[in-house]
Amino acid sequence: MTQPYYAPYPPPQAVASTPSRTGAITALVIGAVLLVVGPVLGVLIGSFAMIPPALDTATQVVSVSPSGTVDLRRGASVYLMAPEAATPGIGADACVASTEAGTTLPVAAAPSGAWTTSFSGERYRSFATVTAAEAGMVTITCADARVPVMTMPAFNPGVLLRPLAWWALGGTITGVVGLVLLILGIVGLVRRPKAAVA
Repeated sequence: MTQPYYAPYPPPQAVASTPSRTGAITALVIGAVLLVVGPVLGVLIGSFAMIPPALDTATQVVSVSPSGTVDLRRGASVYLMAPEAATPGIGADACVASTEAGTTLPVAAAPSGAWTTSFSGERYRSFATVTAAEAGMVTITCADARVPVMTMPAFNPGVLLRPLAWWALGGTITGVVGLVLLILGIVGLVRRPKAAVA
């Protein structure tokens, strides 16, 4: 009896391996988000971080005619300001300053015009400065109540802008990391798959 003939199975063919692109897609998406959101978020948070120093500066603007109290950090200074028309006739000896403990602080003369500003539409000029030796409340009393005297903090742009600068730097670094991830993701997507060895 004739045996049936079976054709041999063809040899297995090499199949090209298709590497997973999940990692590349993930890097691409995360990189794009960090690149766009990082700098914007850094500037936004930095802008909000500037609010406390600005409010602290605003609380140091106080009327000290005849007397007023201002909260100062250690080493912080305030200018004593008087109307422009009154500054030629007023000097540092017109006011005295003391701490909560009763310690007298020196009132130093300041050149007229070292600091100028406007209050209620009137031009004011600096005539003296007071510097706190220790942090705390400082009481300033000016003898001539007829001359309105205001305190104005010595403007320090570094203190005001430091939070914005740090957060903007952090946002920029985040954006750079995002750019690197974006490039790696694109490279991973366009790379050709390698054929597997038979």
